[in-house]
Amino acid sequence: MTEKHPTVSVAIITYNHEKYISDALESVLSQETNFIYEVIVGEDCSKDNTRDIIIKFQNRYPDKVKAILNEKNIGGFHNVNQVLKSCTGKYIALMEGDDCWTCSQKLQKQVDFFESHPDCTVCFHNVMVVYEDGSCHPSGSQEPRLFCSTSQKEISTIEDIIPRNFIPTSSTMYRAGIVTQLPFWITKLSMGDWPMHILHAEHGKIGYVNEVMGEWVLHRGGLSFGAHEDWKDENRRIFRLYDTIIKYVSPKSRKIVRNTCRDRCLYATERFESEGDIENARKFALKRFTDYYLFDLWFLKTMLRLKFPKIYTGLKTARDIIK
Repeated sequence: MTEKHPTVSVAIITYNHEKYISDALESVLSQETNFIYEVIVGEDCSKDNTRDIIIKFQNRYPDKVKAILNEKNIGGFHNVNQVLKSCTGKYIALMEGDDCWTCSQKLQKQVDFFESHPDCTVCFHNVMVVYEDGSCHPSGSQEPRLFCSTSQKEISTIEDIIPRNFIPTSSTMYRAGIVTQLPFWITKLSMGDWPMHILHAEHGKIGYVNEVMGEWVLHRGGLSFGAHEDWKDENRRIFRLYDTIIKYVSPKSRKIVRNTCRDRCLYATERFESEGDIENARKFALKRFTDYYLFDLWFLKTMLRLKFPKIYTGLKTARDIIK
């Protein structure tokens, strides 16, 4: 590596990505910047040809690419942490080995944003969703699918990122030194980037560069595949996140988590009830009361409707007649 301190460390996590890793690395190494950046690749003992491809890139770019080649598979948590530990830049850009950047000035634009927004600890941009067959159009649509909403704000805060994760992993750049390692409690979750965004947002704002500068490949080998396939699984993952992270965030953030969980319980109750799953509907109505201490008219009406539907219907009919 060059002796001069890099401005950006690009942290790449990869496992069994032989089909995608060349494009990922080419897109990183083609970045046009007025600063030095380094590329740290954590290769977690892939079963395919991923490692050989990475070694070739390291041999071609010995001053820029540093490959961490695990002798055995250590899992995502430890792989991420050893890569983060090796990063020496002022900023850290994240990428998974199956993603790709499409703008040669992506790093430059994000660094420029950080330099002009010293109160931000996270910066991200939009990406295009690409399907396994190479298409970027959802079935039946003529418009490409983008990850971020057209209404995405330029500046967001902790109040925005706790209720939902709107940041594509491969677009993320962090200000270094805020959260230096993944905390061990993240191993209890099936997600890593969202809690990291939340932890960074406790120390500053989140900035958005409103440009499409990358691709997110949706395929069965991807770390994010299936995250939105079944809302019940997603619901379980989200509550596991909230039940865990509330123990480690500030009092201000705990209040946001509790309010978010109350809203999420309401949504889950109504969704389960609409699907005829009364048992789970009752469970989340009760969770809203017992876990998040919200006793209100909604709770009374909902529990009456779910536990004593005939009485609820009779009372509702009587009220309508009186009206």
